[in-house]
Amino acid sequence: AGKILGGGGRAPPRQSERNDPTRHLFVGNLPDTTGEQDLRSHFERWGKVTRVKFLPKANGKTTLAAFIDFDSVDEAIGAKQEEHDVGGNILRLDFNRAPPWGD
Repeated sequence: AGKILGGGGRAPPRQSERNDPTRHLFVGNLPDTTGEQDLRSHFERWGKVTRVKFLPKANGKTTLAAFIDFDSVDEAIGAKQEEHDVGGNILRLDFNRAPPWGD
């Protein structure tokens, strides 16, 4: 007997599926003065950063968010294991699935 889902939609992903390591990281709580080169310089100590993509700033938000792609999963894991302080902000990092622009 399967689990019945309300609303006819898919079940939300299990926590482990959302956080399975990938080479793609979501980075939140960035100071609004952060630029692409700032992020590259900060994160390249963990490996080769292959792409940085900033998200549009949400209305009323004073911080930015971005996606950072590393060359390998191991590099992204290393970066995620650390606490990051950029411009006085402690960053929020989460693994992200492959972006729509390709893996």
